[in-house]
Amino acid sequence: MDEATKDSELEQRRMARKRYQAHYRALHDELIDILFQLDPISVHADNTDKFVPEATTIMARLREARVAEDVEQIVLQELRRWYGRRRLANQDRTE
Repeated sequence: MDEATKDSELEQRRMARKRYQAHYRALHDELIDILFQLDPISVHADNTDKFVPEATTIMARLREARVAEDVEQIVLQELRRWYGRRRLANQDRTE
């Protein structure tokens, strides 16, 4: 594969990412707001922007979800991945 082809493919991927971001921006922003409001393990109490990486990995997997329970599982799995099982397991479920 020559450099021109590689550059073209990179540009196509970049443009596809931009379209995806624009299309799903509202959902992404809403997810960040939800994570910030719930702050399930009290890690980002003062800044919604700190949830951007977590929201991004959650969004990438939402196509797997078929029902609400699937969404919940995806969120929990991604939070465990970001913060570890022990920290997530220690959250107070009575709140």
